[in-house]
Amino acid sequence: TNLDLGAALTGTGTLQVSGATMSINTPLTFSASTPQLKLASGTLTGAGAISVDTAFTWTGGTISGAGTLVTTGTTTISTSATKYLSGRTWTQSGVATFSDTSWIYINNGGVLNNTLGGVLNLNTSNTTPINYTSPGTAALTNAGTLNQQAALSHAIHNTVAFTNTGTINVAAGTLEHGGSFTNSGTLSIASGAMLDLTGGTTNLDLGAALTGTGTLQVSGATMSI
Repeated sequence: TNLDLGAALTGTGTLQVSGATMSINTPLTFSASTPQLKLASGTLTGAGAISVDTAFTWTGGTISGAGTLVTTGTTTISTSATKYLSGRTWTQSGVATFSDTSWIYINNGGVLNNTLGGVLNLNTSNTTPINYTSPGTAALTNAGTLNQQAALSHAIHNTVAFTNTGTINVAAGTLEHGGSFTNSGTLSIASGAMLDLTGGTTNLDLGAALTGTGTLQVSGATMSI
């Protein structure tokens, strides 16, 4: 399915990709007056900029292509089906939640960018919700708030380069990272919770702050303050 110059969306139902390759080749906005977008399987790709201002549901499939993806509403990532953010930058400015058993792979230069004002919640039972598979690079940047909420251990894969200029809020359980981590934001670790740096190099740069009465553990990383 190709959505090319002149393509328009009307109605308030659901546009679901469940096995197709949908190539969006023109700027396209999903709003309160258009269908909601759901990616269940297949591929969402193309060079067009995609803006999702309402609910977005991602239960499986691949997000790729040269265009950007900007979400400003509520994004729900659910189910254990395989999901890829491959070669595309996803700019998340709303509230995105990893729920039930969900996780994603980032590769091929893909970037998950949680912007100022954005909220990214890790509520899944999967132990590596932000994962990696070859080829290429992967990055997670947080200028908003990243919440570790579940009372279990979550890892950000050590190949995913992690940059924080916002707030990482470890409210429960353990958040682990074993790769490149640059922090000039706030690390808030609640009592009984832990941020565990298991490898790689962690830089705490100008602006870095620590709050909370939990544990910041270095268990394999090189931490440069």
